[in-house]
Amino acid sequence: MNLGKWRSAGPQTGFGASVLVLTCLLAGPSALGAPVLVQNDNFVEGDNIVIGDFSPGEEAAAWLTSPCDGSIVEVHVGWYEGTLGNPPSLEEAIHIRAAAGFPNPGTELETLVGPLMTPGGINIFTHLDQEQTIPVDVPVSAGQTFVVALEFANQTDVGNGGPSIVRDRDGCQASRNALFVLPGVWLDWCSFPTEYPPKGDLVIRVMVDCQDPTGACCDANGFCSDGVEADQCQATGETFYEEQLCTEVTCPQPKGACCDGLGGCLYVDQSFCEGTLDWVYGGNGTNCDDPVCDLGACCLSDGTCQDVIELGCGDLGGTYQGAGTDCDTADCPQPLGACCVGDTCAPDQTESDCDSVSGTWLGALTDCGPPDPCAGPDCTCGDVDNNGAPVGLSDFATFAVCYGLSAPAPDCGAEELYCSDLDGDGSVTLGDFATFAVLFGITTSNTPPNCN
Repeated sequence: MNLGKWRSAGPQTGFGASVLVLTCLLAGPSALGAPVLVQNDNFVEGDNIVIGDFSPGEEAAAWLTSPCDGSIVEVHVGWYEGTLGNPPSLEEAIHIRAAAGFPNPGTELETLVGPLMTPGGINIFTHLDQEQTIPVDVPVSAGQTFVVALEFANQTDVGNGGPSIVRDRDGCQASRNALFVLPGVWLDWCSFPTEYPPKGDLVIRVMVDCQDPTGACCDANGFCSDGVEADQCQATGETFYEEQLCTEVTCPQPKGACCDGLGGCLYVDQSFCEGTLDWVYGGNGTNCDDPVCDLGACCLSDGTCQDVIELGCGDLGGTYQGAGTDCDTADCPQPLGACCVGDTCAPDQTESDCDSVSGTWLGALTDCGPPDPCAGPDCTCGDVDNNGAPVGLSDFATFAVCYGLSAPAPDCGAEELYCSDLDGDGSVTLGDFATFAVLFGITTSNTPPNCN
């Protein structure tokens, strides 16, 4: 290393002024927890001291201390140039090592292979490989000191405006910065003379994803799980006990939304809701901010509608139209069924469609058989009481009580009415009597009787 070359890059403009090389920044674990930037330097953008020159195989390193239990998920390295326009350079590696006796680092914890350094900003690395497939994830504990070092693959030329690592102007902290120089020795960076006083810390940083406190978590149903992070135990009905085990806690009785069926709601346990209040329980973990107690239109299978809560609609076997809907505007589908028009059966008709053709609707979900529900009884012509005997006084008595009717009556059932309607016009009238009279022998006719 040639320690005689230093350069103040000064304020920079254009593309190189502040370049952030963001390598899938949110792809690693930092997106899951609470990331904390760990640094020694007080670097100010535009006041850059580029240091060099470095030879291939040499390293610049910072000793950093984790503020928490967590994982290193990003490495940040300041990389600036004295003259704008230098291309990116592929350096050898970034090493993350355990701390040992300063200035010598300890064992290797992880290696980022082939970091591409772009001049003019803080380069950020979130993966160990150039293909961006392996996220940086190095476990650390609170108070642990570790070493992060950039290993050079290319000779730097700071004197001619080339890029290199930078430092701040805020003083050099003892036992926090070191260089590995050829022929092969680690040296305290703060001991080197500098052309631009005061000395400063190297701009090498990390992002540590701090773990939330862990403990026992009681869920909405009263079940307990150990080793859960605090931010993963915040849903409605969940209770977190920091640094405790399930064997040490008693989970609260589950609670949920309790609905009065009219839109009112209380947050209570199930036994109080159903046993004391006789209301409808919305389920463990629900609350009164949920729409579980809101009224809505409920379309029933018979085509009618009721304004109820969703749970009540389910109990009725209906189809809930959504919270805030109502039966005044709901277009509930009407059920289909068989429609009898005389002896003819028409399938899949609504009640209103059947009424429009003067038919008889047989009800929801009925069909045309077989057997055909619209076919009348198999009457022998004149056998009004349908007893199979010859036409006689019993038939005359039945005909008499059915005379003048077009619908069944207490003394004239549907079968008797059908058999009395000899001409099949839907009612028992003089035309039917004329035919019956011939059959009974009251009158005679050369014309054969016309039975339905």
